[in-house]
Amino acid sequence: MGRVLSIDYGEKRMGIAISDPNKIIAQNFKTLKYKNLEKIVEEISDIIERFEVERVVVGNPIGLSGAPTQESKRVEEFIRFLKKRVKVEIELFDERFSTKLAERILRISKERSSRKKGLKDRIAASIILQDYLDSKR
Repeated sequence: MGRVLSIDYGEKRMGIAISDPNKIIAQNFKTLKYKNLEKIVEEISDIIERFEVERVVVGNPIGLSGAPTQESKRVEEFIRFLKKRVKVEIELFDERFSTKLAERILRISKERSSRKKGLKDRIAASIILQDYLDSKR
């Protein structure tokens, strides 16, 4: 029984969340700092192998109207590159409002501002993943 991993894609940082083995609960996991595409994909590949991930869900930053955005195009390019290097299913999933919800969660938390950026990315990834997991039940 494999896990599901989600990615909140960003050009500076990527939030990573991972499910429990039963695919019920999303847990924020890690923030990857974007160095270069090859390095980031290598880190993701290592996580996939280490945690026996069977599916990757990448947040799709579509606009409020449902139309693709400039960021959507960058995410699609990232997915094309990732698909060439990992042997698991990769799926786009609507991430509208995940970052806004993560920002709201952080506003009410007591986290220091220096930690908030990376934490926001992880929280957004866990929101995307939990929404995905809930949609599959």
